[in-house]
Amino acid sequence: MLISHGSHIRGISSCKKGDALVQRIPSITSKGEQRLLLDRRAIPLLAGKRVVVVDDVVASGSSLKGSVELVRNAGAEVVGIGVIFTEARDWQETLGPDRALIHSLAHIPQFTPGKDGWKPIPETFL
Repeated sequence: MLISHGSHIRGISSCKKGDALVQRIPSITSKGEQRLLLDRRAIPLLAGKRVVVVDDVVASGSSLKGSVELVRNAGAEVVGIGVIFTEARDWQETLGPDRALIHSLAHIPQFTPGKDGWKPIPETFL
């Protein structure tokens, strides 16, 4: 993992906030905002490189957009975005033109609880 909330980056240990490029993003799972951090010592690994950003799922798109912006701020060119799943469609608007860089293995709709169990929301199909 290249960008995280304190993960290791190619053998570079967790960094302090002052030693990192920071990208603030809105959080859909917790109140307020989250911060994505990139250790400044990793910038030479990215500067001038062509990079593919990889994530597990893109739903709202805010984390992925923040990751892409952080990689670009480090001087890299984002040439692709790989995800296992795209979920619903909110991410398309959030990512704007960068949505064209997305490559996914599958798409899943959002679900809502119903009297007979969980039902997919038709508007969230591609």
